[in-house]
Amino acid sequence: MARSTLSVPVFCAAWAKDGYVVCGGGGGATRSGRGNMLILARWTGSAMEQLYTRSTGLDAPYHLAIHPNGTDFVCSFIANEWHDGKLEFFRLAEDLSIESAHREIVIAKEQTAMAFSMDGTMFATAGMNGHLRVYKWPSLELLVDEQCEIGSAEFKSLEFSEEGTLLAASTSGGKTYVWELHGDNHLRVIPSEEGRYCWFSRSSTPQLHVASSKGHITNWSEDWRTKETRKERFCTHPFSAFSVSSDGKLLAMGCSEGDVLVVEAATLKVVQRVKSAHSFAITAVEFSKDNRYFLSTSLSGGLRVSERTESTFKVAVLAHILQVELFLWAR
Repeated sequence: MARSTLSVPVFCAAWAKDGYVVCGGGGGATRSGRGNMLILARWTGSAMEQLYTRSTGLDAPYHLAIHPNGTDFVCSFIANEWHDGKLEFFRLAEDLSIESAHREIVIAKEQTAMAFSMDGTMFATAGMNGHLRVYKWPSLELLVDEQCEIGSAEFKSLEFSEEGTLLAASTSGGKTYVWELHGDNHLRVIPSEEGRYCWFSRSSTPQLHVASSKGHITNWSEDWRTKETRKERFCTHPFSAFSVSSDGKLLAMGCSEGDVLVVEAATLKVVQRVKSAHSFAITAVEFSKDNRYFLSTSLSGGLRVSERTESTFKVAVLAHILQVELFLWAR
C-alpha cells in the first residue's frame, strides 16, 4: 500500500468543551480526491492534537454551532446535486469520537447562519432562501418560523441577546432583523450599511451592534430608533469572518487576505494583529471559552490557534497550525 496526504479547505471550526475543537471541510461533491470530513482536535496549551476524523461522504461541512454544554453540535452542509443543503446533529462521545445524534430538521435550502442561545434552551438557523426558524432545545419544538424578503442576499450571522429575549439576524444585503422572542414574536427590520455581522452588548439593556465587512460599526439603542455609526479601516481588504468574545469585550476579525485582528469592542482599537495568519481567505474565527486563545481557519487548509496578548506589537507565541489531512490508501 502507498499512503498519500492531502490538505483540504477548512470551512468551519468551533471550540467545544475542555479545549477540544471541532472543524469541518473538504473538496465538496467532486472527484478531486479531497474528501469531506469532521475532525476533532484538542488544544493542549502548546500544541494542537488531531484525535478523530469522521468522513461525511459527498457532503462538505459548511457551518457549525456548538451547544453551550460543549458536547452537542449542529453542522450544516453545502448544497450539491443530491440535496439543496441539510442539517445534521452530532455529539462528542465519551471515547472522543464524533457520533450522530440521530435527529433531523427538514430544511429547504443551504443554511448559512446558526446559533444557540447562551443558556442553551433555543437553537436558530437561517437559510439562503430567507427562511429563519427558532427551535426550543432539545425538544426541537418550533418557536419562530419567518420568511424574510432578502432577495439574492444571504444570512451572515445570528445572535441571541444574553437574556434570550431578542434574536438578531444580519444579511449580506444590508438588512438586520430583530425578533422579540417573548409574546407575539414582534419583528423589526433595521436598515444597515452593508451589515453582515451583528451582536448584542452584554448588559441588562442590550444595545445592538451591526458591522459591515468594511469596518463600519453601527450601534443601535434599545428603542431601535437612535443610532451611532463609527467607521474604522481595520484592514485593506474586507473581513470574511467575525466573532465576539464571551464577555462581549473583544471582537475577532479574519480578513480576506489572511490577517487576523483582535479589536476592543468599546473603543474599536486594534489590540492584536496576526499578520499573514493564513495564506488564503479566512473562513472562521472564534475565541476560546476563557477568551485566552482564538482560533482561525482558512481555505488553504489550516487551523491556527493564537494566544491573546495585551500588546498589538507582541507576536503571539502559541500559534500552531494543524494541517487538516486525509489519508488515502491506494492498492
